[in-house]
Amino acid sequence: MGCVNIRRSSAEDLPLVKIICVDLYDGQDYVPYMWGEWASSPENQLYLLEVENQPAAVYCLRLGIAGPGTSWVQGVRVAAAFRGRGLAKQIIEHAIQISRELECSVLGYTTAEFNAPMHHLAQLYRFRHIGSFLVHYKSSLSLSLNETKLKSYKTANLSQLEQIHSFVISSVEYKVTESFYANSWLWKPLSRELLAQHLEQGEVFSLSEQDELKAVAIISKEADLPQYWLSFISGEEKAAHQLLTELLQELIQPQPDASLNAQPAETPLTKALLSSLNFTPDPEDAVMWLYEFRL
Repeated sequence: MGCVNIRRSSAEDLPLVKIICVDLYDGQDYVPYMWGEWASSPENQLYLLEVENQPAAVYCLRLGIAGPGTSWVQGVRVAAAFRGRGLAKQIIEHAIQISRELECSVLGYTTAEFNAPMHHLAQLYRFRHIGSFLVHYKSSLSLSLNETKLKSYKTANLSQLEQIHSFVISSVEYKVTESFYANSWLWKPLSRELLAQHLEQGEVFSLSEQDELKAVAIISKEADLPQYWLSFISGEEKAAHQLLTELLQELIQPQPDASLNAQPAETPLTKALLSSLNFTPDPEDAVMWLYEFRL
């Protein structure tokens, strides 16, 4: 294969990153768009792999993004001319080595369900599959909700932290991913502190009967866009369906350009909910697998 050199990269390498990613996702790969932002954070380490002085592969090692003492592999990309030569394997080995040198306790990554090479590497290095997440979308243009029920959901507040936290940690959707949730393509454990932040920001919604919680959802919004992220939903199926239906009516339907991006843990409940409300699976990443490696 020739000599492989792995070196730290920076924003200045963006032209090389574009060369590596040029044929991915019809030229719309997100990695070149994110490279400058990743480079601007001291918690990210960017790496470029060169083969015989030619740009061959890249990846980003993100530190602390899934909690203290964690590292995270993101944006693994191998140029078309260098695929099949074991460069992704070298990336995982390098990420493990650097993570150990930095005294991280755990290394993680997510990959699409169809990405066989990354699943093979997970098995090869004994990463644990700790859960899967759905990636589906719903726009205001695709809504056909005609129900006229009175609003029954509530925006939960910080005074309900203990009740909501107990409900969340007892749920199948929390347990099936060992507490991880996805919020705007960031995976991390849904801690009590993070839940409190969502409550403070008015991003937790609940549906109750006689003061007993029946369903809970976490939905956040992009700062400057009518774009929302459903990162968690759990409860009795009928109540969860009603809650999500009402949230679509209240948050998405009134805004012509609004969309709801759903990234909940994959469970029978969430699959049934998104299917019954006609969410559209992401064409490339409809299901994401989460892997973890204890260092």
